[in-house]
Amino acid sequence: MAQRILGADWRGCLVTDFYAAYNLIPGRHQRCWTHLLRDLHEFKQEQAGNAEEVQRQADRAYVLWQINPHGHGLHFKLAGKQQPV
Repeated sequence: MAQRILGADWRGCLVTDFYAAYNLIPGRHQRCWTHLLRDLHEFKQEQAGNAEEVQRQADRAYVLWQINPHGHGLHFKLAGKQQPV
């Protein structure tokens, strides 16, 4: 649907959440860090008894953000699922 709306000639930077269908659209992508933070918050709630794992995942997300604040070409594995970042 997004490809159809944007058209074949679209060449901008697509800013999206982590919905995998957006990965099929060629060109530059920027991932929404707010969505990542929301997912980390949910992960923290799911892992209430595992504070070390939550901190490790949060630290990884922060390092990735420092390296590449726009998220181009990065993937972040959270709770066993690969999430584009």
